[in-house]
Amino acid sequence: MQLVRSSAVLACLVLAAGCAASGGRDAARPAATTLAAGGSAATPTTGAALASGAAPATWSSGPAAKVRTGAQAQLVAVRAAHHDGFDRVTFEFRGGRPGWHVRYQPEITGLGSGQRVAVQGRAFLSVLFDPANAHTEAGAPTWRGPRVTFGLPSMRQVVLADDFEAQLAFGLGLNGRVGFRVTELTGPPRVAIDVAA
Repeated sequence: MQLVRSSAVLACLVLAAGCAASGGRDAARPAATTLAAGGSAATPTTGAALASGAAPATWSSGPAAKVRTGAQAQLVAVRAAHHDGFDRVTFEFRGGRPGWHVRYQPEITGLGSGQRVAVQGRAFLSVLFDPANAHTEAGAPTWRGPRVTFGLPSMRQVVLADDFEAQLAFGLGLNGRVGFRVTELTGPPRVAIDVAA
């Protein structure tokens, strides 16, 4: 009898350990990729994390990037809104998500010309999408831009700095230098940049 009980207890322990190691068959899986600054894997509480749903516990002011190659994504919309604790600007694409590089710069400049681009604000996030464009093959714009002004707590303005050789550059004008994070969303393909507010 004692042997039967011990075997049952051992079987339960092995089963529980297997479920814990695998996260359980019914464990929720994140809808978005989680990356840290530089594009390395991270937990939701490190670096400029990508998150879906719940906000990461920490934010970053260092550069963040995700490299992609392949077909060019086409920008079709730019939206911004205030949420509890942060402002979000969302870039919507057709044809998939491009790679992206986001970092603070003392000023925003054009890719081809190197000329300064006027952006309202006291701090500036440079956003580069690659490979991407905001026009059709015939040259018609796919997004109305180039400048959108918002009355949000942290974000003042989003400006298209350049659409040049499959690279799309934006400047985000902020009221001050604050932490940010980048989130990749699906259905439709989007890249969202949140700045703390």
